[in-house]
Amino acid sequence: VQAAGRYEAIWNGTNITGAGVSSGIYLYRITSGSGYTETKRMTLLK
Repeated sequence: VQAAGRYEAIWNGTNITGAGVSSGIYLYRITSGSGYTETKRMTLLK
C-alpha cells in the first residue's frame, strides 16, 4: 500500500520478450489496490 500522491511508471519501449516495439498507439492500464482501474492510450514515435 502506498500513500496518496503522484507516482510515475517508466516503459523502455520494449515488449515482453525485450524486443523494441514499433511506432504506434499503445494502450496501458493502471489498477489500484482498491479496485480502481483506468485505461489510457499513448503514442510512441521513433
